[in-house]
Parts: sequence; structure tokens; C-alpha cells
Amino acid sequence: MNSFNFNSKITVISIIVLAVISRLIPHPYNFAPFGAIALFSGALIHNRYAAVLWPCIAAWISGVILNNTLYAGMFPDFTWFDYNIFWQCLAYALTTFVGWKMLKGQASAFRLGSAALSSSFIFFIISNFGYWTSGLFYTKDLTGLMACYTSALPFYPASLAGDLLYTGTMFGIYYLVQKRFLLPQSVN
Repeated sequence: MNSFNFNSKITVISIIVLAVISRLIPHPYNFAPFGAIALFSGALIHNRYAAVLWPCIAAWISGVILNNTLYAGMFPDFTWFDYNIFWQCLAYALTTFVGWKMLKGQASAFRLGSAALSSSFIFFIISNFGYWTSGLFYTKDLTGLMACYTSALPFYPASLAGDLLYTGTMFGIYYLVQKRFLLPQSVN
């Protein structure tokens, strides 16, 4: 991971793009790659602003596509922004920070698993808080907030599974490509 050259950048961007495309394939609700993209970006993209922007832009673009095709019945007009995108991006920004702190230069299996667990928890707390603040579904009191979190619990296992699977896959592919194709081979 020390030699982050042009080929490494292309590899990172390609893996992120493939992860975003995977969201457009039918999947269970909340089984998405964005927590993993945030961890991956935090660990491997040196520019911190770019690292935070990648998962947000990826979530926004895929949201525009899905909200205006698969979920078009939920929106009366073409939709550029989901009402919860701010809260999602806040969760991804915090998750990117987890990637910086936990995974930069030392992404062991334990650290990857711990970071993926953190990502799911951060997303659960922040995105559901955002749904609650919208006032669209729940009363704006403590009872409404607790009802929001309780209603979201059935979706948490898919979010956790997605974060674990995508995190392992994205980092695994990156290290495999780095080892096999990009880093100089040692000569005996």
C-alpha cells in the first residue's frame, strides 16, 4: 500500500465504480456497498476531500438512477436528491474517517471486520435519525425516534452483511491486484 501510483489510483477507482454498479443489480434493501466504499476511500485515497466525496457521489448517482427508474412510483417528478441524502453522506463521511484511522496502512482481517461493523452502526444511527428528523414518518419526539429505530431493526442485518461482504471483497481485490500485477516482483 506504500506505492500508491497511477495504476493504484486506476485500480481504486475501478473497484469503487464496480461496487456502485453492483447497487443497480437487484438486492435486499440496505445491502449496499457505500459503507465499504467509504472505508476503502478513507484507507486508500490520499486526498481526504476526495475520499469523503467518493461514497457521497456514488450514493447520489445510484440514487438518482434508482429513484427515477425502480422507485419512480414513489416520486411524482424526476428526483435529483433523496430527502435523506444529507444524512447518508454524513454517515459516509464519518465512516471514511474510520477508514483513515483504522485501515490506512494496516488493513488486517480483524481491522476490516471491526471497521465494517462500525460502518453499519454509524449508518444505522445517523440515517435513521435523518428519517426521524424529516417528520414524514414519525412524530418529532422521543417516542417517534424510538419507533424509527425499532422499525429500522429488520433492515440492519442486510446492511451489516453488505458492509462485511463489500469491505472484504473490495480490499481483497485491491490487495490481490496490488500483489499480482502492480507491485514489483521480488527476485530470488
